[in-house]
This record gives sequence, C-alpha cells and structure tokens, in this order.
Amino acid sequence: MNNDDIVSDESGIGLIEIVISMFLVALIAMAFLPLLIRTYSTTSLNTTTATAIQLLDANVDATRTTASNCQAVTNFVAAAIPTVTDPRGVVYQPHRALVGTCPGGYPGTVGVRIWITELGDNDVVAEATTLVYLTRATP
Repeated sequence: MNNDDIVSDESGIGLIEIVISMFLVALIAMAFLPLLIRTYSTTSLNTTTATAIQLLDANVDATRTTASNCQAVTNFVAAAIPTVTDPRGVVYQPHRALVGTCPGGYPGTVGVRIWITELGDNDVVAEATTLVYLTRATP
C-alpha cells in the first residue's frame, strides 16, 4: 500500500458534508417556523371563540328557562353575571340586554341580546339574540 491509495480513499462522511446538511436542516426549519407560529395563533383564537360560544349557549338556555313573564325576564337580564375563566386564564364577561320592550298583549315574545367579551376588552367574541315566549306581564 502506498501513500496515494490512502489519500484517494474518500469513504465516509466528511466535516463539510455534515456542516452543509446542518445548514439545509436549519433552512427547512426556518421555512416552517412562520407556519407553526400562525397555527398557534389560529388555535388560540379558535379556542377563545369556542369557549365564548359555549358560554353564550349556556346563557341563552338560562334566559329561555326563566319564568314566562315579562317581569322575571327583565329581572334576569338586569342581574349581575359573574365572569368565567377558562383553563388558559382568559377571563370572559357575559352581557345581557332586552331588545325592545315587553309586548303590549300576551302571549308574546321579547328579544334578549347576549354577548360575550374578554374582561377589559370591548370587542365582542360571540353574540346572539333570542326570543323568550311570555304568557303574562307579571307573575
């Protein structure tokens, strides 16, 4: 065996190939980084919206199961509503308001608007208006 055989033997992976492959892996990772960040942001927004919709649904159900007279619905809408905190620590504030006034004749309906905001923020996350069937004005 002479020195030319040893020098011309290029089996295995050299340092240059390892550095180039690490650079290519880093480029691919950087290309996916914006996608991962956007996915996280969208997931957070979807979670907030889904939680607000569940809270909205619970409030709509509670409104519809109130007594079927105008005074009870008005008192229910005016009552203080506690905030709700989800596992991520986001605090939601439900709001309720009558849409219009109680009907002049009975049976009739009255509209109730319910909306959910994040505590300290006026942007509405979810909202709905429901009609409550009323049989009389007072109990």
